Amino acid sequence: VLPLCTPYLGPRLILVLNNAFSYRTQRVRELYKEASVLLEFLPLYSPDFNPIKATFNNLKT
Repeated sequence: VLPLCTPYLGPRLILVLNNAFSYRTQRVRELYKEASVLLEFLPLYSPDFNPIKATFNNLKT
C-alpha cells in the first residue's frame, strides 16, 4: 500500500486500516512512520465503517 501512497505523501496523510494482523506488525508501523504516514485503525467489529463487508455479504446471497 505504501507505494500507492507516494503521490499523496505529506504532513497530513492518514491511512485508515482495519485491524488485520498484517497491518499491525511492528515492521509495518515503522515503515509508515518513516514515511510520515499516520495510521488509524478501525474499531474492532465495526461493519458500519467497513462498507466492503456489506458488499461481500450481498454477493454471497
